Amino acid sequence: MELSITSLRDLVMLSLREPRAAARHLLDLGLGRDVLWTALALVVTLSAISFYLTNVTLTQEVMPTPEPPGGGLGPMFVQRMSPAIVTLMFFGNMVLLVFGLYWTGKVLGGVASLPDMILVLSWVQFLMLVLQVAQTVLMLLAPLVAALFTFAALIYLMWVFLVFLAEAEGFSNLPRAVIQVLLTLVGVSVGLGLILSLIGVSAQGAIANV
Repeated sequence: MELSITSLRDLVMLSLREPRAAARHLLDLGLGRDVLWTALALVVTLSAISFYLTNVTLTQEVMPTPEPPGGGLGPMFVQRMSPAIVTLMFFGNMVLLVFGLYWTGKVLGGVASLPDMILVLSWVQFLMLVLQVAQTVLMLLAPLVAALFTFAALIYLMWVFLVFLAEAEGFSNLPRAVIQVLLTLVGVSVGLGLILSLIGVSAQGAIANV
């Protein structure tokens, strides 16, 4: 497949108009696992950079927000993080989602392979990147319109993601895809909680031994 700006634009439009057809087209390309992991890393990197720059520039210029007392997860927290850390956080989350969706899909009788799941998440993340860019432009021109646009676009993209997921898994209806996503989110949350608790216990033990 020869990739060009025009074909990429047409594929984006097809994904928004007929997501099941777009999903089938992408899945039929038969891209290799190495190519897909590279694509995921690239789109996550671009998304993280866009997220970082948006928070650094627009948060203070368009919607000034004071930092919470004592620090916290406010805009200044994001600004103190390097783009590399933001990228690693984004990529780590995406890897967890790839494997989480893959295994929960198997439990629900889905037929998607691991490369299929990487492809679905890579492409949906690319659509999210397009949304991010559009949101940033609108935020500069009309913040209120940007907020409404973002809310509506996120809901629509969630539907697109569910359709892509259902097509990849061979589900005939969206409720099974919804269940798959919910189970994955619960599993990833529990897994992260266990990891963080173990890290906390280890850190406390190390401090006690000092």
